[in-house]
Amino acid sequence: MKDKESSAELMAHDPLADIEDLSTAADDFLGLGDDFTLEDELQGLEQIEQEVAAIPAKPAAAAEPEPEPEPEPESAATQAAEVIDLGDVLTIREVGQMHERLLQALIDQGGEDYRLSAAELQQVDGAAVQMLVAFVQEATRRGCGLHWQASSEALNKAAADMGLDQALRLT
Repeated sequence: MKDKESSAELMAHDPLADIEDLSTAADDFLGLGDDFTLEDELQGLEQIEQEVAAIPAKPAAAAEPEPEPEPEPESAATQAAEVIDLGDVLTIREVGQMHERLLQALIDQGGEDYRLSAAELQQVDGAAVQMLVAFVQEATRRGCGLHWQASSEALNKAAADMGLDQALRLT
């Protein structure tokens, strides 16, 4: 009888009962509220696009049609431009920090060309690809050149899977 009582006590504890508490702790650590959803993430990306669009653009030349954006050959000015290294991991956790770097580059470099390097990039997610597309679009809107010093298999695959490799000028 004693064995049945002790096994009943063991079974009285639900091992999955603490999962909600662990999930809440993880959300608290990441700064997510109880109601954080994919819509919240998309709103954040829309806010990024609005912030980028609010930065004053380089004045466009009068009456010249916009050419289709193509990778440009490297000039002396391009070679002198600072390379923006995307690091080895660029996921939603790093997007905020990289967004700040890219915004600062738009401000600091004005109408100059931009050089990006993804040579070391091993891990990239959809949020990062979307942020990079917004940066490329804004640089193009400002009439700036954009050059990939290096890309990576991870970025090429993520962009191709999302159908955004051309938007990033990777092809």
